[in-house]
Amino acid sequence: MPPKREIKEKPSKKAITVLFNGISFRQRLRETITHPPEGIVYKTRVPIENMKADHAMARLGNEPKKELFALKMIESLRIPNIRRIPEKFLKGVDLVHTPNQMVLNNIPWIVEVDNSAGLSFYRTRTTYSLTGGFLIKRFLNSKNCKRIICLSEASRKCMENTFKNDGINRKLAVVYPYIKPNPYKWQPSGNGKVRLLFITTNFYAKGGKELVAAFKTLAKKYKNIELTVVTALRLVDPKILNESKKYRNLQFVEAAFSKDELYKNFYSKSDIFIMPTYQDSFGLVYLEALASDLPIIATDMYALPEMVEQGKNGFLIESPVKYFNKDFTPNRALFDDRVDIGKLAQRNFYPGVSNGIVNYASILIEDEKLRKKMRQHSMNLIKTRFSEEVRKKKLREIYEEAVSR
Repeated sequence: MPPKREIKEKPSKKAITVLFNGISFRQRLRETITHPPEGIVYKTRVPIENMKADHAMARLGNEPKKELFALKMIESLRIPNIRRIPEKFLKGVDLVHTPNQMVLNNIPWIVEVDNSAGLSFYRTRTTYSLTGGFLIKRFLNSKNCKRIICLSEASRKCMENTFKNDGINRKLAVVYPYIKPNPYKWQPSGNGKVRLLFITTNFYAKGGKELVAAFKTLAKKYKNIELTVVTALRLVDPKILNESKKYRNLQFVEAAFSKDELYKNFYSKSDIFIMPTYQDSFGLVYLEALASDLPIIATDMYALPEMVEQGKNGFLIESPVKYFNKDFTPNRALFDDRVDIGKLAQRNFYPGVSNGIVNYASILIEDEKLRKKMRQHSMNLIKTRFSEEVRKKKLREIYEEAVSR
């Protein structure tokens, strides 16, 4: 009888340990960290459960004076966002994944960007200065910087057109953010109501004033609509809040909910999501609306056309505030002077946006079949372009390549 052949198992690949650098992350990054690709172990410097909720992190101009002073000093010296990570956090780490930060330590690192200004604390004077531009290009071209993850195609074009550097361009890779799909099934109103939803802590910068004006016009025409505005009420003009009480179908709610609560009690009980933003380089709230299978009305700001495809899963209105240029680079007239877009929008009124909301919302209110069709397209985008599987696959490939080099 022939001797049994011994079968040797292939040695399993060693897991790659990635440090997500930072002391606090928005919910979007927390969901990425808690859903790592196969063979990847994520570490953080602070336990995720100790981090604040998104709505509590939105300080909206109320930054501590010490922090503002430090930023002004850094800006005056034209120093971009360069950090040294304490060595105690790098024990057992193979790679650093850092949002908008460049790393001083001698360790492979990957930087994730939403737009080029993020690399200099969103101070474009630094980005375009001789010192700041030199340092950014030097760090991004260094052997330790393995990849530059762009959150959108708009972000990639922004990086290309800002720095115009072949070395940087070769490292650019578009990896869309991951968003947890809404676990709660969409619930029809049951009484023929068409429910509109607006969610943001920054009421004016995201077009809240124009939406409320549009709703008042729509309410005269349609008796079967209602609008829920979830926002930081302390930042809304009391006149707007008082006038809203005249409308039974217009509700203002304080923004103090977890992602799960928003999904369960708001997104899943709405029919159309509307947020005509004037200041966004991505806008994760739109991904939440997509993940809830909603039609969306938004502005054509930066990366939004990658989430809202005109006529397919929503409608886009031209933004009157050009936060980014046509080539996707930051508009220095707004960035350099640190224009508060919220205050700018509070002082002004943009009738084109309000009229656009009325026109597009009317189409959706009157056409239930179109709403259903758009809901399906939003669902398809989440399952394809913005799927967790696609992001995990791309991240794993980037991490493995970075470590192997």
